[in-house]
Amino acid sequence: MSLLLGRGNGTFAPAVSYTIGSKPSALARGDVNGDGKLDLVTVSDTTKGKDVNVLLGNGTDTLSPAVAYNLNPESQALTVGDFNRDGKLDLVTANNGAKLSIGRRGVVQAGGIYAVNLLLGQDDGTFLPPRPIELPSQPREVISGDVNHDGKLDLITANQATGVSIMLGQGDGRFEPAKSFGSGTIQKVTAGDWNGDGKLDVAYFANNGPLQVLLGNGDGTLQAPVDYRLGEDPIALASGDWNGDGKLDLAVTAKNGINVLLGNGDGSFPKAPSYPLTHGGHVAAAVDVNKDGRLDLITIDRNREPNVSVLLWGRDGRPTPAGTYTVGRNLSAMATGDWNGDGKVDLVVGSFLSTGAYLLLGNGDGNFRPAINLNNDKNYLGLLGADVNADGKLDLILAAQREDNVYVMLGQGNGTFQPAAVFSAGKSTHRIIAGDWNRDGKLDLATLGSEGASVLLGNGNGTFKPAVAYAAGESLEGILSGDWNGDGKPDLATITGTGTVLGTVHVLIGKGDGTFLPAQHYGAYHTGAGTVISVDLDHDGKLDLVMSSQNYSRMSWMRGNGDGTFQEPIDHLTEESPAGVFYGDWNQDGQPDLALIHFYPAKVSILQPLCR
Repeated sequence: MSLLLGRGNGTFAPAVSYTIGSKPSALARGDVNGDGKLDLVTVSDTTKGKDVNVLLGNGTDTLSPAVAYNLNPESQALTVGDFNRDGKLDLVTANNGAKLSIGRRGVVQAGGIYAVNLLLGQDDGTFLPPRPIELPSQPREVISGDVNHDGKLDLITANQATGVSIMLGQGDGRFEPAKSFGSGTIQKVTAGDWNGDGKLDVAYFANNGPLQVLLGNGDGTLQAPVDYRLGEDPIALASGDWNGDGKLDLAVTAKNGINVLLGNGDGSFPKAPSYPLTHGGHVAAAVDVNKDGRLDLITIDRNREPNVSVLLWGRDGRPTPAGTYTVGRNLSAMATGDWNGDGKVDLVVGSFLSTGAYLLLGNGDGNFRPAINLNNDKNYLGLLGADVNADGKLDLILAAQREDNVYVMLGQGNGTFQPAAVFSAGKSTHRIIAGDWNRDGKLDLATLGSEGASVLLGNGNGTFKPAVAYAAGESLEGILSGDWNGDGKPDLATITGTGTVLGTVHVLIGKGDGTFLPAQHYGAYHTGAGTVISVDLDHDGKLDLVMSSQNYSRMSWMRGNGDGTFQEPIDHLTEESPAGVFYGDWNQDGQPDLALIHFYPAKVSILQPLCR
């Protein structure tokens, strides 16, 4: 066991180690010998089974060597409290293993009952032999608290297969028979007053299950559990007020990091508000469709009809379906812009099976006119609206399925286009973005292909110089631009995802002359049919990356360091199948939010980042 003394400024002195056996599984603190100095108690493995180790504090910066109490064979959790109200701290350990009984000389042996062990404390920091307290099934975790508010400490255990059990203390070291609540094999349990009514509540999680919060009735019983989603492979559970608002919160340590659930003060914890859609969205665009100053959403669904849906956002932060449209089959790409110059948002969609791209001119109220087939004979995976010839009229750039080209259709300002001009790009180009990579005032293109990214510098008249290829990963599914090192020169990033479990971000730092440094690679995050955006999520003045993962129902955040490098991704579990992520003030509270569009079940959810 290592002890790191705090210096009071967020830093710690070097670790001092103490021998306590191997594989320590539990740690508690308290003044067990009544000398006014804090002591530590641990559980660890020995050749004989499990030991409780007591390390008495010296009141300075050291601990006395551990004194071991053998609890053979399977104790692995403990809690500290004065269970017989004699003014001396006692110990209770949980036996996660075989049934137990007390043998000669007080040694706990295999066989008998499922139990926790009570070790009554003495004046000198030693303990009496363990006394078992029977349970209906194997205990995996034990905590203490006054559940029925009678001034006597009770026990709460997390059990194998039978949920949690409460044993009301009688104040003399004895306990009433256990009553069980909830179900499943409980891994970790904690208690706290999350609704502020003075009654102890309980929270726990089971094997790969949700976090469940059970509000206390104040009489030793609990209400029905309320579920909250957790991260992958949860490990530990803790309660505390982490945002300093006086309301108790919960934190879960999981494989993907620490998940914090900020308490509302009424016993509930915020869930991302979600709103149903007519159909799910494989691709979506965030745009103010009806020009009311609020971001709306347009989604397309490649599998079902109608396959285009429009959601208009109201003043209350809630979306209202505006209209649905059936356009072609197997839609895979979408672009928004004003192609007929009437100041209203129009829409172009493309398909990877139905030939052609389709233009839907907007009415300005959230609705669109019937689709116009642009009479192309290609199946499109990438679409982009941009004025590449600087004539004030929006043009259309397209990438066709299984082709190494981009097609540029110059707009005529009335919703019609000139015949497409063809420009070579990377192999199997399927995504396109635009920007001024060499800062000459002329719009350039960057494309994503199966073998990396390609940059086509614009001539300012709708034509482009030959493409320059950059190695930027394989199985690529996204490309975006941003100034991640803060030098005023645009950079590029691609994301690996298609066909892989863990994705990688490939960052190409721009030189400002239209060329880029070799890609630097960052990851890995859970991927699969998602999108990526660049945004300063934590408001530190440095651009971050946020990725959604449809296949793994999570969102990943890679914090930017401001020098073009990124920290390891932090995963956040989300509602099911988030196919896209967007950034904006969806509820009009003056604070930026994230919107996730979900494929199945079809809905949109709004997340308010904690870093504001």
